[in-house]
Amino acid sequence: MWNPFKKKSSPESQSLESLMTQARSAYLENRYEDAFTSLQPIEEAYRSLKNLNDHFLHKQSLPAFSRWWGYRAALALLTGKIDELEKTTQFFLEQGIEYDFEELKAKLKAYQNHQLGPLLELYEKQMAAMPRGSATGYMQMNIATLKALTAKTFEEAKKLLTDVVLTPKDFPWLEDVRTLSLAYLAGRTQNTRMEEERVKEFLPKQPKLLEPDVALNFYLLKYQEMLKPRVTAVQD
Repeated sequence: MWNPFKKKSSPESQSLESLMTQARSAYLENRYEDAFTSLQPIEEAYRSLKNLNDHFLHKQSLPAFSRWWGYRAALALLTGKIDELEKTTQFFLEQGIEYDFEELKAKLKAYQNHQLGPLLELYEKQMAAMPRGSATGYMQMNIATLKALTAKTFEEAKKLLTDVVLTPKDFPWLEDVRTLSLAYLAGRTQNTRMEEERVKEFLPKQPKLLEPDVALNFYLLKYQEMLKPRVTAVQD
């Protein structure tokens, strides 16, 4: 049983900090059950604490709940264990505090049924409420990605993604998300030359691919599955 009152420097806390890394390695190698196992102690900690506030969890040496849930959701989709994800998510919807549960419900619905509309509306609402001067690249890229998925042409989709302006305040890997998104969209429209160009641009920057939660958030999870053999071959 996880003890929330252990000191931050304890071996137990340190092992919790490494579990996400272990889960990512297992995901990359298609050892999905091992990935689930790595995530389980973190889930037990969340269930015990119930407070899912990022700052609070950081003080407990725990990853942000959104990151953990993204890993959990990605693995559920890859293994067909959606029912388990629903049960887990329902527990936190009922018992958790200090979290944006509206977004959690919208994400679950989008990933389950590919209902993008409610999630897009929520992101646009959040974007409009963001303070002036804050880092908006992540939200802008999310919105652009969702719109690009339903664009009528590749050029329209490409413009949506390339129009997103990233600043030094934004996560640097968002540029890699854009690159891989362009590869995916090019592939969907049989533009194989552009797809390969973008993949070759992406892989040196992300030799372990995007983390599963990031890939899921930007609807690149299934596309990354096609790239795994190229990554693991290089590592071998």
